[in-house]
Amino acid sequence: KEGQRTIADVFPDVTVLFADLVGFTRMSEQLPPAELVAMLNKIFSMFDQLAEKHGLEKIKTIGDEYMAASGLPMPRPDHAEAMAEMALDMLAVIERFNTKRKSGVRIRIGMNCGPVTAGIIGTKKFAYDLW
Repeated sequence: KEGQRTIADVFPDVTVLFADLVGFTRMSEQLPPAELVAMLNKIFSMFDQLAEKHGLEKIKTIGDEYMAASGLPMPRPDHAEAMAEMALDMLAVIERFNTKRKSGVRIRIGMNCGPVTAGIIGTKKFAYDLW
Protein backbone atom coordinates (compact mmCIF):
# COMPACT_ATOMS: atom_id res chain seq x y z
CA LYS A 1 0.00 0.00 0.00
CA GLU A 2 1.05 3.56 -0.52
CA GLY A 3 3.02 4.94 2.41
CA GLN A 4 4.14 1.53 3.69
CA ARG A 5 7.85 1.03 4.02
CA THR A 6 9.68 -1.95 2.60
CA ILE A 7 11.24 -4.20 5.20
CA ALA A 8 14.58 -5.39 3.81
CA ASP A 9 18.12 -5.78 5.10
CA VAL A 10 21.45 -6.72 3.56
CA PHE A 11 23.54 -9.36 5.32
CA PRO A 12 27.14 -9.61 4.04
CA ASP A 13 28.07 -13.06 5.38
CA VAL A 14 25.35 -15.69 5.18
CA THR A 15 25.23 -19.38 4.30
CA VAL A 16 22.08 -20.59 2.56
CA LEU A 17 21.15 -24.27 2.38
CA PHE A 18 18.71 -26.00 0.05
CA ALA A 19 17.79 -29.65 0.56
CA ASP A 20 15.35 -31.65 -1.53
CA LEU A 21 14.18 -35.22 -1.71
CA VAL A 22 15.60 -37.27 -4.58
CA GLY A 23 12.86 -38.84 -6.70
CA PHE A 24 10.03 -36.93 -5.05
CA THR A 25 7.93 -36.83 -8.23
CA ARG A 26 8.09 -40.61 -8.47
CA MET A 27 7.22 -40.92 -4.76
CA SER A 28 4.23 -38.63 -5.25
CA GLU A 29 2.94 -40.95 -7.99
CA GLN A 30 3.31 -44.06 -5.81
CA LEU A 31 2.20 -42.93 -2.34
CA PRO A 32 -1.29 -41.89 -1.29
CA PRO A 33 -1.42 -38.09 -0.78
CA ALA A 34 -1.99 -38.30 2.98
CA GLU A 35 1.00 -40.63 3.39
CA LEU A 36 3.20 -38.37 1.26
CA VAL A 37 2.28 -35.26 3.27
CA ALA A 38 2.78 -37.13 6.56
CA MET A 39 6.26 -38.20 5.41
CA LEU A 40 7.21 -34.64 4.40
CA ASN A 41 5.87 -33.32 7.69
CA LYS A 42 7.91 -35.84 9.69
CA ILE A 43 11.14 -35.14 7.80
CA PHE A 44 10.75 -31.35 7.78
CA SER A 45 9.81 -31.33 11.48
CA MET A 46 13.07 -33.13 12.22
CA PHE A 47 14.92 -30.57 10.07
CA ASP A 48 13.19 -27.77 12.02
CA GLN A 49 14.53 -29.26 15.26
CA LEU A 50 18.02 -29.34 13.76
CA ALA A 51 17.76 -25.69 12.70
CA GLU A 52 16.81 -24.77 16.25
CA LYS A 53 19.60 -26.93 17.71
CA HIS A 54 22.20 -25.20 15.51
CA GLY A 55 20.74 -21.70 15.93
CA LEU A 56 19.82 -21.39 12.25
CA GLU A 57 16.82 -19.89 10.48
CA LYS A 58 14.38 -21.99 8.52
CA ILE A 59 13.33 -19.74 5.66
CA LYS A 60 10.66 -21.88 3.99
CA THR A 61 9.67 -25.14 2.38
CA ILE A 62 8.49 -25.39 -1.20
CA GLY A 63 7.09 -28.80 -2.03
CA ASP A 64 9.89 -31.22 -1.17
CA GLU A 65 12.52 -28.49 -0.78
CA TYR A 66 13.76 -27.13 2.56
CA MET A 67 15.55 -23.77 2.74
CA ALA A 68 17.52 -22.52 5.74
CA ALA A 69 20.05 -19.76 6.40
CA SER A 70 22.83 -19.06 8.86
CA GLY A 71 24.21 -15.61 9.68
CA LEU A 72 20.89 -13.85 9.84
CA PRO A 73 19.05 -12.14 11.42
CA MET A 74 22.04 -12.08 13.77
CA PRO A 75 25.48 -12.20 12.12
CA ARG A 76 27.76 -15.03 13.25
CA PRO A 77 31.36 -15.69 12.22
CA ASP A 78 30.78 -19.47 12.10
CA HIS A 79 27.78 -19.30 9.74
CA ALA A 80 29.29 -21.73 7.20
CA GLU A 81 30.48 -24.22 9.80
CA ALA A 82 27.11 -24.18 11.60
CA MET A 83 25.28 -24.84 8.34
CA ALA A 84 27.68 -27.63 7.36
CA GLU A 85 27.05 -29.27 10.73
CA MET A 86 23.31 -29.04 10.12
CA ALA A 87 23.74 -30.59 6.66
CA LEU A 88 25.61 -33.55 8.18
CA ASP A 89 22.89 -33.91 10.82
CA MET A 90 20.23 -33.85 8.09
CA LEU A 91 21.95 -36.78 6.39
CA ALA A 92 22.00 -38.66 9.71
CA VAL A 93 18.30 -37.91 10.29
CA ILE A 94 17.43 -39.33 6.86
CA GLU A 95 19.51 -42.43 7.56
CA ARG A 96 17.66 -43.00 10.87
CA PHE A 97 14.31 -42.29 9.16
CA ASN A 98 15.08 -44.93 6.51
CA THR A 99 16.25 -47.51 9.05
CA LYS A 100 13.16 -47.04 11.22
CA ARG A 101 10.69 -47.12 8.31
CA LYS A 102 12.58 -49.46 5.98
CA SER A 103 12.41 -46.81 3.26
CA GLY A 104 14.91 -45.46 0.76
CA VAL A 105 14.48 -41.69 1.03
CA ARG A 106 17.53 -39.78 -0.21
CA ILE A 107 18.26 -36.07 -0.11
CA ARG A 108 20.41 -33.64 -2.06
CA ILE A 109 21.92 -30.73 -0.15
CA GLY A 110 23.51 -27.61 -1.59
CA MET A 111 25.00 -24.66 0.28
CA ASN A 112 26.41 -21.31 -0.73
CA CYS A 113 28.04 -18.48 1.22
CA GLY A 114 27.94 -14.76 0.51
CA PRO A 115 25.83 -11.64 0.80
CA VAL A 116 22.03 -11.76 0.71
CA THR A 117 19.17 -9.33 0.83
CA ALA A 118 16.43 -10.48 3.16
CA GLY A 119 13.00 -9.00 3.39
CA ILE A 120 9.35 -9.39 4.12
CA ILE A 121 7.11 -9.48 1.08
CA GLY A 122 3.35 -9.47 0.74
CA THR A 123 0.47 -7.34 1.96
CA LYS A 124 -1.97 -9.94 3.27
CA LYS A 125 0.17 -13.05 3.84
CA PHE A 126 3.66 -12.01 4.75
CA ALA A 127 6.69 -14.11 3.83
CA TYR A 128 10.33 -13.66 4.85
CA ASP A 129 12.52 -14.42 1.85
CA LEU A 130 16.11 -14.10 0.60
CA TRP A 131 17.63 -12.85 -2.65
